[in-house]
Amino acid sequence: MMKILGFPINERYRYRIAGRTYRLNSEGAESLSLLVEVYHARDNSRNFCWMLRTRAQIRRIQHLDCRSALVHVIEKTSNRHMRILAIWLRGRCGGYLGTSEIAKLANCTDFTTQKECVRALKRLSGWSHLRTIAETTSYARIARLATQTRRKKFSDALPHVLRDLTAIPISERQGRTWILPSLELDYVGPKNPSVIREILKRIHDAISSGRRAKRNAQ
Repeated sequence: MMKILGFPINERYRYRIAGRTYRLNSEGAESLSLLVEVYHARDNSRNFCWMLRTRAQIRRIQHLDCRSALVHVIEKTSNRHMRILAIWLRGRCGGYLGTSEIAKLANCTDFTTQKECVRALKRLSGWSHLRTIAETTSYARIARLATQTRRKKFSDALPHVLRDLTAIPISERQGRTWILPSLELDYVGPKNPSVIREILKRIHDAISSGRRAKRNAQ
């Protein structure tokens, strides 16, 4: 494992990221053991079936406190495939830790590594790093991938939506309802105010009884 990761899986092991010291805790050690399992499954597979076979390990890694451990793997391992896998998983664990370290790797000449770095940074909201990558990369595809696309304004998208809708004529008091021509629905009027009050009362009573039961149990 040490040869693949670049350091031992030992709960007494300490390492530094961005000037801060971390200790490899039990969750970090477990995540690294699972990472090695995923790596071997990927290495022995000629297609993407390894993702299906190791989905339980991947989901477990995503739920563990392993962000710093994955970043340390990205920095220390000399194995290209392990580094790419760690970047891929780091992007799926959320948070912001390690964005600078991943951005540094995006300056390498390897296209696959650059691509995974950009995808991870997009998941981790590292937009300032992505703008720099888009301006400096020699790959047009990486530049497009690193460019943040602007969302269309709702007012611009609305005409395209209304184009496929048909207005149903109803009274002015009820307003206007829009519906797709191919969709058949029976119109249901609003609930009676007394019915709504009764529903809200039941919800309130249920919450109150739950709180009382919790206090009594304490």
